[in-house]
Amino acid sequence: MFARISFLLLPFIICINNTWAEPITPEKRKLVDQLLEINQTAKLIPLMTSGLSNQILAALSKGSNSVDKDLQKIVYSEVKTVMREEFVLNNKLNDIFYGLYDEYFSVSQMQDLVNFFNSSAGQQLMKHSIDISKRSQNEAKTHAKAIGPIVQKRVMKLLDSMEEELSQLEKN
Repeated sequence: MFARISFLLLPFIICINNTWAEPITPEKRKLVDQLLEINQTAKLIPLMTSGLSNQILAALSKGSNSVDKDLQKIVYSEVKTVMREEFVLNNKLNDIFYGLYDEYFSVSQMQDLVNFFNSSAGQQLMKHSIDISKRSQNEAKTHAKAIGPIVQKRVMKLLDSMEEELSQLEKN
């Protein structure tokens, strides 16, 4: 009973909590906008649209192995429209980032970030960060392949030593 009442009251509590939340200052909003521009956050919408479209099409194709090209176009068009309505027109994507940056960074820290990303080092990082991430992940995966046999060898050694200890205890 308590769980049902809590569940029913949860939206009301969240609404009240959002009402009492302090709005982001105009100075912070301007800095976040600069960071969003620098990081090309607007490119997230097409990526999210493509990802969601692919998920929907994959779910649709499970029963029949293929989805008609016209249906694919309809799905993509609807997802694109809804993403635009939900994230662009009502500014939801920016609002998400405003809240996150406001939570984690002071005005001074955000100004430092903007200054860094506008510097030659920051631009160099932006230029190569995707390649660095991809290559580091690939190299880590390659290295991780060698870990399994090492762990197996060590576990076998531990088991052998435990078996030897048990044998010694049984003899005594």
